[in-house]
Amino acid sequence: MDPAMLFTARAFQGVFGALLTPSVLATLAATFPMPAERGKAFGIYGTVMGSSSGLGVVLGGVLTDYLDWRWCMYVSLPIAAVAAAGTFYAVRPVSRAAGVRVDIAGALLATTGLMALVLGFARAETDGWSAAITIGSLAAGVLVLAVFVVVQKRIAWPLLPLRVVLDRRRGGSYLAVLSLAVGMFATLFFLTFYLQNVLGYSPVRAGIAFLPLTAGLMVGVRIVSPLLMRAQVRSLLCPGLLTIAAGLALLGLVPVHGGYWPHVFPVFLLVGLGTGWVLVTANSTATIGAGVDTAVANPGAVLTDRECRSGTFRCDAMAGR
Repeated sequence: MDPAMLFTARAFQGVFGALLTPSVLATLAATFPMPAERGKAFGIYGTVMGSSSGLGVVLGGVLTDYLDWRWCMYVSLPIAAVAAAGTFYAVRPVSRAAGVRVDIAGALLATTGLMALVLGFARAETDGWSAAITIGSLAAGVLVLAVFVVVQKRIAWPLLPLRVVLDRRRGGSYLAVLSLAVGMFATLFFLTFYLQNVLGYSPVRAGIAFLPLTAGLMVGVRIVSPLLMRAQVRSLLCPGLLTIAAGLALLGLVPVHGGYWPHVFPVFLLVGLGTGWVLVTANSTATIGAGVDTAVANPGAVLTDRECRSGTFRCDAMAGR
């Protein structure tokens, strides 16, 4: 397997992951609109995510140590097959509301703009901030995303209605997920190298060393799930984000010749706890009102007659204008 094939395969994973994740969240939100059910559903969702992450790192270490790292890719096939069979069996299709169009142009613009930004930041490390490729990529990314915003304002069925982002609860949830992703991936990337290259852990031992992250995540999910419909969003997001920030602060203090228990373990525990706390809260808040007919719109949202007629929100939510 050459690098080009690996990068292409990972790109396809990203594309289909982008299709899968919103569908799962929207299905949860539409299936469990009642507050009590919603908290339990998103709690179970977070628990499954946490347990799967723990199983994934341990299984990945075992496969790498005793077989080959390529098996980390192959092992996804039977899991995907079982998930697909369960989806076909349990999920019933819902016809799309008349007149709704998929915003393909918006998807292409958003993807292109974000890819250009990523390329610019990546080249800044190798070529410097003043290099033409760095400046050109960053400028192109900003320009394309600006065009994306203009397009979203003018078309009837935008990929990302701007009122969604401007809503304080939803916008705050999206920002929290962005912050969470940055912190989580920084932790995983750095500590993977630290465990194996500095502490000399084998792949299996490194996978087991990640389990406190999973344990913290599951504890965070269990703590926050009962509070979802009883507390304000900011009172839930802020403690979770501060916990992640504390873990990242400790990550910055990890010495070159440190140890697992005094230096790495607290980082995993805090980042995992904050991740579970933020993930469930942000996903639940961001998907309130999703689905057809079963969802209730955010009372603070401004809905158009077209949105009401489309079935995206219940028409009695027009009273929330």
